[in-house]
Amino acid sequence: MQNVLIDTTRIVCDTYDWRLHQAVANPTHLHILVSWDGFIEWAEVSLTLKRQLGSVF
Repeated sequence: MQNVLIDTTRIVCDTYDWRLHQAVANPTHLHILVSWDGFIEWAEVSLTLKRQLGSVF
């Protein structure tokens, strides 16, 4: 399941032209480091990632 979450994060970042610098998962949660160009509120990025990752389940 951890690999699925990391792969989905890669896909989302590619879709939005964001850079995924690091992703680490364990059985209970996921840590990611993402950056982007331009002005996008961090909360919007976070919400987008949560929605996309939530659709995996």
